Amino acid sequence: MSVKVMGLVWDHYPVGGDELLVALKVADHADHHGNNIWPSVATLADLTRLSERTVQRHIKAMRDYGWLEVVSRGGMGPGST
Repeated sequence: MSVKVMGLVWDHYPVGGDELLVALKVADHADHHGNNIWPSVATLADLTRLSERTVQRHIKAMRDYGWLEVVSRGGMGPGST
């Protein structure tokens, strides 16, 4: 958990509502440098009480804003998110 990264999201993320909630939960899974974020869409949906499709849409928005960068594709089984 990175309180530092979560603070940056609180202070600078450009959108509120459910998208901010997902961004905060993603930041909660980051290390102190904002890296190594591994929760699955299903996990984020569970934790935020949103649908998986809604979480996917918000993750796409974070990527479009430049707040999130995919460096390796997951989805190859357990532990590969």
